[in-house]
Amino acid sequence: RAERRRSDPYIFDKNYFFLINFENIFQHLEIQFNTFVFPITFFIILIWYSMLANHDEIADILSHGAEKARAVAQKTMDEVRRKVGIR
Repeated sequence: RAERRRSDPYIFDKNYFFLINFENIFQHLEIQFNTFVFPITFFIILIWYSMLANHDEIADILSHGAEKARAVAQKTMDEVRRKVGIR
């Protein structure tokens, strides 16, 4: 049985059938991160910065949407109160 060296990337002895090479795993994870995760994160950061730049426009859009939602919710709540008999 061969002695393990500290620099050996294999978790088990190379004479065994089941081997885990951590260097290959980390290289694969790095490739996956660079091709999938990083572009998504970069896109989210770009959206966030554009939202900061257009703060007033976004606030107007949100307040207009809140007014529309409030009108619909008020009609629904009036009908619920009428059916329940609260008012």
